[in-house]
Amino acid sequence: MARQAVRLRRAKAKAESTGGVGEAGGKRRNRAGRRVPRRSSKRAITWAYGVTTVPQRLDNLFPRTLASLALAGFGEPRLFVDGAKDAANYQHFGLEVTTRWPNVGTYGNWMLALWELYLRTPSAGRFAIFQDDLVTYPGLREYLERCEQPEKGYMNLYTFPHNLRLCNGVPGWHLSDQKGKGGVAIVLCRKAVMALLSQNHMVDRVQSVQRGWRAVDGAVVTAMGKVGRQEYIHNPSLVQHTGTVSSMGNGRHPLADSFRGEEFDILTHKFLSAAAVEDVALKKAIHKKGQQPIRSAERARPKRRTARAKQAAYRPGDKSNLLESTAIGEPTWTKGTHPKVERIPFTGEPVRNLIYHVYPLRGSDVWRWNVDMILQRISLFNGRRVVAIAVGDETESAEVVKDRFGSEVVEYMVFRNNKQAGEMSSFVPLLAQVESDDPNQVTFRAHAKCVVRCQREKSPHFLDWAEMLYRTSLEDWLLVRQHLEAAAMTGSCRKFGQFAKRQKKGKPTYHGTFYWFRNCFVYSRDWQVVDTPRWGCESWPAKMFTKEETRCICLDNAGNMCSTAYWKSTVKPAYDKWLRDRGLSR
Repeated sequence: MARQAVRLRRAKAKAESTGGVGEAGGKRRNRAGRRVPRRSSKRAITWAYGVTTVPQRLDNLFPRTLASLALAGFGEPRLFVDGAKDAANYQHFGLEVTTRWPNVGTYGNWMLALWELYLRTPSAGRFAIFQDDLVTYPGLREYLERCEQPEKGYMNLYTFPHNLRLCNGVPGWHLSDQKGKGGVAIVLCRKAVMALLSQNHMVDRVQSVQRGWRAVDGAVVTAMGKVGRQEYIHNPSLVQHTGTVSSMGNGRHPLADSFRGEEFDILTHKFLSAAAVEDVALKKAIHKKGQQPIRSAERARPKRRTARAKQAAYRPGDKSNLLESTAIGEPTWTKGTHPKVERIPFTGEPVRNLIYHVYPLRGSDVWRWNVDMILQRISLFNGRRVVAIAVGDETESAEVVKDRFGSEVVEYMVFRNNKQAGEMSSFVPLLAQVESDDPNQVTFRAHAKCVVRCQREKSPHFLDWAEMLYRTSLEDWLLVRQHLEAAAMTGSCRKFGQFAKRQKKGKPTYHGTFYWFRNCFVYSRDWQVVDTPRWGCESWPAKMFTKEETRCICLDNAGNMCSTAYWKSTVKPAYDKWLRDRGLSR
């Protein structure tokens, strides 16, 4: 008895020193010093998981979902396709496929998927069903395996904004409001699956005239509640919903504001670079084949660059990624004669140039919307109109973009897309095209905004922000002219502060990267020296000019434009006032 008491005291002391075991299991610290869940048992967890989808998603959201799940550790899901006669269109994924024809609806497909997963793998410890319009974090599966499955509950990996308030800023698992919001990704233990499949509510659900064929989330939370099981959500959200249009005909789901992005490693709580994400994908592919990870010479880690190397100057003659050009200008720059920014009145009607970058992502209409926004105001530009097009395997052809512009633009520069550089791949070559020391020349620089980041995925106001940039920049030329008579640059959403660690505080940038500049001032300075990361277009004004040498069209001293709350509280009222003052409407 004495020995048993000693062992109990030691076990209790050890549990207290390691943080005990709570909803997410025991805690341990990773290399970064952060606490991460510890799996309560060393026994390997077996999974049965699948993805429900419809044929309409085959060529847009679905492949991205599979790629994200593969990085997360769920690389071999069974596909449940509702509304497909056969699996011919899905063979190239190399996955097991179950098709249903005629279609049985979202709820029917989800329930049949759960039944099939259970029938095929009744001994699995955990079951997961993902929808076809989500993205998640690298390493998600390992993270979930370290989390202790709630004894009387199940995991909803998608955290609605109103559920986030229940977390009070505390990371980890929390009880939701039990209203069943979001069935994008649900994880259940075997006992929960058995309880769910035997619940009368799941059978009676199909009798509902209005909700019988959809609303998986509400059905699950109600059925689980009847057997004493509750829904748990996570802070931050473990998945993000990417579908802008519901395949069920529902309204659009709000986005998970707490989702940290696809580059966030949930295990280490660090953001991965694009190369690191690629490495994760490589290791998972090798592990899947049972091979040892071998890094080839081509994949050797690059040496860390110094700040001087990162700020190396782009030269106008560098055309390594240029595939085609119909631009008539040639970069023959010599430093201009107006190094000092001072008031220089225009001596006639200014020549207004346009330099514009387009990334025509296939399957996205956002780039077309951007082009149309420019075309509606194209008559403003009475000088050069030069458009850069970034093309790759994932994009439309350059000819599709040219057809969209029609006869309004004749000068194009076609570049091989560089995902790391973004619009920086064309930034300096475009600047070189409009080089001039003429005080009567001005240039507007912009790009097709939100094509990748948006499609309204991460924040519902991004296209509204883009609309604001177009309209405030191009619908009050007299104000722009007034600014450029005494300043070097102007634009909306001017910010001040330290954009990057190596830049001086208080330098101006334009959040969104839409701005006008006066050519004589720009080309009298070292305009070719830019920051090489993809945000170099935005930091460029801070390298060129001071606060006193720039102006702002709308919303000066802007805050975080990516924040939905800031948009609603500050930006939208300022934008609406700007329109009202000019007799304009949205």
